[in-house]
Amino acid sequence: MARVRLLIGYHGANYHGWQQQQSVPSVEEAITDAVEKMSGVRVRVRGASRTDAGVHAYGQVACFDEVVERSERTWYRALNRWTPHDINIYAVQKVAPDFHPRHDARGKIYTYRIWTGELRALQGVENSWQWRRPLDIEAMRTAAQYLIGTHDFSSFRAAYCDARTPVRTLRRILITQETPSMIKITIEGSAFLKYMVRNIVGSLVWVGKGSRPPEWMGDVLKACDRQAGGETAPSHALTLETIHYPHHPWVDYAGEIYRPFGAW
Repeated sequence: MARVRLLIGYHGANYHGWQQQQSVPSVEEAITDAVEKMSGVRVRVRGASRTDAGVHAYGQVACFDEVVERSERTWYRALNRWTPHDINIYAVQKVAPDFHPRHDARGKIYTYRIWTGELRALQGVENSWQWRRPLDIEAMRTAAQYLIGTHDFSSFRAAYCDARTPVRTLRRILITQETPSMIKITIEGSAFLKYMVRNIVGSLVWVGKGSRPPEWMGDVLKACDRQAGGETAPSHALTLETIHYPHHPWVDYAGEIYRPFGAW
């Protein structure tokens, strides 16, 4: 029995996150339904990241065990036919039966966008935090450096996060002026706690608006207390960009290795 791996993108506005739940739509459920329509069998679809309600993705990864044999190209076409318009299957690949999308992942990249223009954004409003006030990017960049490395990130985890340990490794935080009114924050790490990226962004915004000095971020980190940090940034401006699998590279239908978004 082959295991089928999927590279997935979705707009999260219409979903209560990745994970299947009762009585509310989820991305996992939509893909599971599509696999069932194709194969006639209800199978378990495992995802790499349990993105929250409203969060978007370009690089979500999932897999399922193939109970009805089909080619990669056939799965690709069928799943894109049977999934809703706001979900795309970018790639399909048959992998070893022991592949696990979460356990085999070695890193993730998230991006977060903040609109700082005085007027409301007419485009991208559903994908950015409409802050609509100036932010000091240099101060935010200085503050972000306190978080790089391996630390206890208890100050940036949700109260009901079920991770066994709050220790995580952040490899980089890039804060760029994407357009005159749009700030993009790129955060790369080994793994993330629940709400960790959004809580980091909320604290960076406190620094950017001048409510706290950059060195305050170091104090928040050392406190290991969620109450020490800033607000939780809204979910709709967060995007899962890439998940890194160094031992399981993506291979296209011609057998060529590729990295879908060039982030690694």
